This record gives sequence, structure tokens and C-alpha cells, in this order.
Amino acid sequence: MNVPTSVVLGIDVGTTNLKVALVALGDAPRTVATATRSTPADPDGLVGAVVRAVAETTAAAPEVRVAAVGVASMAETGAAFDRAGRPLTALVDWSDLRATDTARKLADEVDPDDLFVRTGVRLGPKVPLAKWAWFAEHEPTTWGRATMWAGAADVIVHALTGRWVTDHTLAGRTGALALGAGEFDAGLARSGRLDPARLPEVSRPGEVAGTVRAGPFTAAGLVQGTPVYVAGHDHAVGAHAVGVRAPGHVADSLGTSEAVYAVVDDAAVAGAAARRRVAANGMSLVRTVAGERSAVVAGSPAAGRLVAWWCRALAPGRSPSTLFDGLEVPARSGVDAPLVLPYLLGRQAPFPDPAARLDVVGLGIDDGDARLRYALCAGLSLHARWMIEEATGGALPTEVVLLGGPTRNAPWMRRKAALSPWRTTRAEHEDAVALGAALLAAERAGLPTGTVATREVSVPPTPDASGAFDRFVAAVLRDDGRPPTATVGRTTRGTA
Repeated sequence: MNVPTSVVLGIDVGTTNLKVALVALGDAPRTVATATRSTPADPDGLVGAVVRAVAETTAAAPEVRVAAVGVASMAETGAAFDRAGRPLTALVDWSDLRATDTARKLADEVDPDDLFVRTGVRLGPKVPLAKWAWFAEHEPTTWGRATMWAGAADVIVHALTGRWVTDHTLAGRTGALALGAGEFDAGLARSGRLDPARLPEVSRPGEVAGTVRAGPFTAAGLVQGTPVYVAGHDHAVGAHAVGVRAPGHVADSLGTSEAVYAVVDDAAVAGAAARRRVAANGMSLVRTVAGERSAVVAGSPAAGRLVAWWCRALAPGRSPSTLFDGLEVPARSGVDAPLVLPYLLGRQAPFPDPAARLDVVGLGIDDGDARLRYALCAGLSLHARWMIEEATGGALPTEVVLLGGPTRNAPWMRRKAALSPWRTTRAEHEDAVALGAALLAAERAGLPTGTVATREVSVPPTPDASGAFDRFVAAVLRDDGRPPTATVGRTTRGTA
């Protein structure tokens, strides 16, 4: 093995899996070793799983010394800790709906429009602000003992350094950090029944969170004193890693869920009215990991989760990786082609509708398994296109970069590309977020770095792709009883 001169470590804590990547720097960064584990639901189990994954990667390259560590994670997921740093709760993840009623009650105290204008976050059960209030109401004894609420990445950073530190891309998803601010807003935190002193320090973009302390991570192969950085929210980190950093650049991040991350001009979202339009579309407004630009994030719970459910319920014997095999040549895609409306768990964006449900439009008596699978693949792909068109305000990007585990599903990615009016590329490494966390750590430590390589998904366009897109959006909007009032791609409704 050629011994690299500079090696950094990236940690990515996802909803389903956590990944660790040991990355050699240079003009073309490359992974030296990677490790994957299931993401445990309890904080101690999470730390233990990350320690074991780090040990696996460092053991694969015992001759190298890690120069810096970066930690990324899913957002809106956290746990409460006592004064000794012991967890009082399991990790409450972003999909936990326990605070649904609490969020409705909070809307009487915290104006949802004002909250979005200030923070870019829509008030709802996903937001930690509502989860904190739920604990205060339903588990007051536990909440009274809590001296810290920390996100998933923050838990790992604390285990590495002994310090409770987060960054603005993760803090910004709590509902208690104003856009562009450097610390939590005390008034917003208290509206969630949480003393702001019980929240981590917010590190500035590029600021070191701490250094590796003696303990399980040094036993796993890291050197005491190595700098540690909070890389940030997984979608933002992945976008940065593949070069999505300027207005007009879009990343489409796929995993258990799907998120579109579109960097936009600050001027386009500077006013309260513009921000409210983003909120009405079920989307969020954030700052990039560098803190220099605005970005719009659109999410859908239907991605890997829906494909896995489809295999279990409707296609026994097939796996998510093989469900779309045999669909390399498009099935008939005209006006009679069936389309799946991919809303197993409601629609988050565009035009949020928690009651939206899975449906098949245009299914005929002669349609068999292959055509139904094509309809699912097309529905997932067209919904992603819809999110992108709305997130960019109709100013279509010239390129969209796909990243995440499901990008290994080649037929699915080819269908996405064939149904899109822009150039589609794919991150060449499936663990782009873990690599991104490592590269951000290197960048912040002053080491030479680059971006994750991408490759074009080259396919001929599907005949009448625009027509299929129009049919899809029209079917969705008819399905909720409110027809569109403007052109597809820039659709508005009276309630939006």
C-alpha cells in the first residue's frame, strides 16, 4: 500500500446506518478504509457502534495517523442527558411524531410564520422545539433532571472531546437558532420549555469543536489531541462534498428519505414574503455549511423506505437493489401509462399534505408486474423533479448531483435522469456524506483537499418526459381536491 501523507476521518450518523470513512487527501481524495454499522437507538449504543467502526477503519491502515476528524449526522434527532453526561432518553429521531399535538399547542404561543421567517424552520412534530415541550409536559421528572439536549453528531463529538458542541446547520434545524446567528435564541428555546444553557455551544463555520481525549477513541486508533470538527447536517455536508456550493447548484440526497438541497441567491429569500412562500411549499431555508449562502431544502419520506416497503408488501422475493431490474428500456410512457403517487407517509413537499397516501393512477387491467414497477420508479423520479423545480423557483438548474446509498440502484437513477430536463450526475462514492465530513475536517484544519468525484448518468431522455411530469403533478393536485392555479413547476394554490 502507498502510505498517504495526509489522512482524515469522516463519521456520518444516518437514520438507518452510520458510516466511517478513512480518507487520503490529494487532488483526487480516496477512501483508505470504510466501515458501516446499524444506527442504535440509544446514545451509549451509538457511541459504542461508532467506536467499533473507527477501530475497524484504523486497523485497516495501522501505518497512518489521522490528522483531523469530522462528524456529520441527520438533523432533528437528539437525546437528553444528565449532569454526568449520562443519557436520560433514547435518541428521539426526526420521524418521531409524539409531539404532533404539542406542536399544535405551541402554535398558540409561537407564531409559525414568524418562526419560519426568523429560523427557516416550519413548526411541527419533527422540530426539536416541539419535542422539548412534549418532554416538559409528559415526562417532567426526566426533563427536570436534563442538563443537556444534544443532537446525534453532538453526542459523538462529546464522546470524542468531552465538549458539548454543535454547528449552525444542525442547530438551525431545532427551531431555536435564527438564520445567520452564532448562538441559540434564548426566547425560542424557552418557548420549548428548555433553558438555553442546556443546549450545546454553536461552533462557527470552520471552528474546531475540540480535540480527541484519552478514552475509547484513542483505544480505537485515534491519537489524543487530534482536532475534531462538527461537519454538520448530513444533506448539507454531502452537497458541499460534491461541489454544490453556489446558486443554481442542486444536490439530490437519497437514503431512507430523500432531500433536495438547492443553493439560492440570498436576495431571492431575503424578505418575509419570500420566506413564507418557501414555508408554504413545505420546504426549509438554511445556510450552507460554510455559512456564506442560502439554500432551500425540500424533503420527502418516500425514497429508500418506500422501495423497501414495496418489496416486503408487493414484491416478495425481490430486494430494493433489484426491484427495478429489467426496466432499462422505458415502458410505454404516454397518456395511458400508470403512475404511482409515492406518498406512503404523506407529502412533506411541495404543498405539504400529511393525509396524502400511496395511489396508482391509470392502472389498467392488462398491466402486470413490470409496468407497475415502472410506475413506482417513475413516480419517485417525477416527485423528485417536482421538488427540484419548486425548490429552485422554476429557475431550472443546469446540473443535479445524486448522492447516497440508493444511487447504487442503477435502473432507478437512469430513470431519474431520463425524466429530468437537466444534466444528472452521480457521486462516484456511495458514502459521500462520510467523505464530506472528512473533507470538511481537512479543509478546516488547513489541509489541501478536493471534492468527491461525480460522473454523468448518461441516458436518452424518456419520450414525452415533460408530458409525464405534467400528468404526475396534475394527478397529485387533483388527488387532494385542489386543482393547480398556475403552470406546473411554478404551481400555486390558494392555501399556499
